[in-house]
Amino acid sequence: MAKNTDGLTAMGWLRLLASVDGSHNFQIMSIAELRQLPRREKLQIVESLWSDLADEESLVKSPSWHGEELRKTEEDFKLGKVEAMDWEEAKKKLRKQLE
Repeated sequence: MAKNTDGLTAMGWLRLLASVDGSHNFQIMSIAELRQLPRREKLQIVESLWSDLADEESLVKSPSWHGEELRKTEEDFKLGKVEAMDWEEAKKKLRKQLE
């Protein structure tokens, strides 16, 4: 597949928008246009893509370093070095930091 000036294939020009109800809508958008989006919208696109990838979890092999990081985090949690946070609350906190 031919590369565009941003170094991505034509497939890299799809923009995924997630509505509040979780439906997905696609439209064409250049990488330059994506770069102009507010952080909040970029995060929504990343979350939608991640959700889509997670639906096909068995097709994606985690890199070896990922398991090691999970083990480190679990150990830090057991030692009281980190606290657990509800995922929805964590996303809200991250979004607020990125605004």
